[in-house]
Amino acid sequence: MQVHLIRHTTPDIAAGICYGQSDIALAKSFETEKNLIIKQLDSKYDAVISSPLSRCTLLAQQIPTQDYQTDTRLLEMDFGAWELQNWNNIPQLNLWTNDFVNTKVEGGESFIQMYQRVVAFIEQLLTHSYEKVAIVTHAGVIRIFWAWILEIALQNVFRLHVGYGDVYRLNLDLQKDYCSVGLKHLF
Repeated sequence: MQVHLIRHTTPDIAAGICYGQSDIALAKSFETEKNLIIKQLDSKYDAVISSPLSRCTLLAQQIPTQDYQTDTRLLEMDFGAWELQNWNNIPQLNLWTNDFVNTKVEGGESFIQMYQRVVAFIEQLLTHSYEKVAIVTHAGVIRIFWAWILEIALQNVFRLHVGYGDVYRLNLDLQKDYCSVGLKHLF
């Protein structure tokens, strides 16, 4: 199965703001960014699956398919009480960064909880007979795909840069215990 992971385009929010699962608008550059992404994609997909947040669905709906769907397991991390706060003003931030994998954000989730929901999505995806799938989602979800495929320790996932509008191509075949990855923009 070919899987094309696509991060949403630039959001319309000030730098330094924690926005996780908040449904924020996209920057005015959306049309330009969207066109650049679409040029990188194939002409047709068996399925296009998107995070339900509008910053993903607006792009996903532009990708040709007859099977478009959203899945909440593709949401970014739930930062709970930290949503829409400036990272510099979050008093518990140091405690969380010391063990973000296991520390649950107040009213949100821990990274390990997010990892478990994304891996459940991946495992279910692999039960389908799709040949080619586009997934429009968030940086955290894409990092989890990489962590799962490459067996990267979760405490190291933020070393992986995932830019707005980046497209990553994966070939997954668990029947043969094989996967190859396109590492474009990854390192």
